[in-house]
Amino acid sequence: MVASLFLTAAVMSSPSNHLGSRVMAGATLVGGMWPGAMAACVVGSLAKAAGQAGGQAAMTGVTCCLGVAVLALLAINRVGTSPPMLWALGMQSCLAFGLTSITAWRVATVAEVRVPAACLA
Repeated sequence: MVASLFLTAAVMSSPSNHLGSRVMAGATLVGGMWPGAMAACVVGSLAKAAGQAGGQAAMTGVTCCLGVAVLALLAINRVGTSPPMLWALGMQSCLAFGLTSITAWRVATVAEVRVPAACLA
């Protein structure tokens, strides 16, 4: 999935076929993914802590409430209309948040939540 996100960002944000433009697009992708991945780690850690204290229902509640709040903040990245590539690059942080959140849901401990974010970016 990360490879397809990289390819999308490299094609969408490169105005030319120059190698420097492609490298800059890759750096932009990594920069756009970090806020989403780190926000997902925070939400996942809080959800796992709530799950240990209150069970599965508490974990689900924390994930749903904080997930919506974080996505509302990350949606600010997507409102750019000019140049047209800003929308696609802002989408990367939302996708990174979703991928890391889904992965964090399946792990057993809070310490394992931080590993997918390091692998993602």
